[in-house]
Amino acid sequence: LPGATDTEVLDVFSRINSYTITLNAQEKLNAKYFGPFKQTAYALGYQHYKFWLNNKILTDLNIARMAEAELVSELIVAMFAGLQTGKAKLESYYKTYDEEFPEADRIKREFRATIDQIAEIFGDALPKTNYARVPLFYSLFCVIYDALSGLPGSNRPRIKFVGKTTGLVFEALSKLDNEIKKVPPVLKYVPLIQASTKGTANLISRQTRHQFIWDTIARAIE
Repeated sequence: LPGATDTEVLDVFSRINSYTITLNAQEKLNAKYFGPFKQTAYALGYQHYKFWLNNKILTDLNIARMAEAELVSELIVAMFAGLQTGKAKLESYYKTYDEEFPEADRIKREFRATIDQIAEIFGDALPKTNYARVPLFYSLFCVIYDALSGLPGSNRPRIKFVGKTTGLVFEALSKLDNEIKKVPPVLKYVPLIQASTKGTANLISRQTRHQFIWDTIARAIE
């Protein structure tokens, strides 16, 4: 659309999609923003395409609707701003960092390191667990990132996943996964199960899951 403004382009998108499939929130962000925050999120999402599919975190259909870009965007926000309520303020980060995103190189490096660490811990077992569900994967990623690099505002100690530590962490996380699956659940784990099934993207639910997973890892390596 030569000479069209961004507003006019978005209007055309809206008109077209009102007759077919309505654009979801992430697709609208994709149409509206073009800067380094978006490029960082989309690059990391694309680079880990096989990881999303092989671990059954996302499907090809999800990815076709930019679910990997949305997930990576939320993870990036957590990496430099801490845990947040999901999606509600995501556009503000796209807008704020549409011209410059000074943290891009660090974020890319630490994102890859976190994904690699998760892959090392779980091997091919991840898709068989609840951690492959997006809400719990979000929390798993944030906990491992917290252990490796530290979430903003977190005073938790760094953890080195070396030697037998990796195996101990895997065993502990597997046991926690089994507790999530139990019917009826053990009373102790009810808050975790509720935070993993209801209002999963709100801040309190994310904080609850984060604490459970962190405590599980911490006890395993004491």
